[in-house]
Amino acid sequence: MPLQRRARGPLVRMIREARGLSLSDLAERAELSKGYVSRVEHGARLASVFATGVLADALDVAPEVLTGQFPPYRTLRHMQSDLRFDELAMLLDVDVDELTRIELGAVEPTEAQIARMAKLYGAPAELLRPQD
Repeated sequence: MPLQRRARGPLVRMIREARGLSLSDLAERAELSKGYVSRVEHGARLASVFATGVLADALDVAPEVLTGQFPPYRTLRHMQSDLRFDELAMLLDVDVDELTRIELGAVEPTEAQIARMAKLYGAPAELLRPQD
């Protein structure tokens, strides 16, 4: 299925920062201008479908993560390599099976779970909510 949605700027920035990349690093990897990436991140410009794809490649995530179609908390967990899955479940006050269902999209996380994930990952809660 071809990519139809465009990247949400705050998600691009959150994942870029979680990856430890500067704006210049991301622009270079994506072969886009630094100004363009900055405008996308700050919401001053919508990323084109093409730019969404190259930004996703540069950040090593699926394009659906940047568009909000795929929950970003799963991507963030994989970036936290020092945190085991069972440890995350304990920090979020859920059992491992429930966390698995959340990550697979079988159930949506509660507001309390989203708030705990936001605190754990240092991300705004609104970016961790599943999008339509």
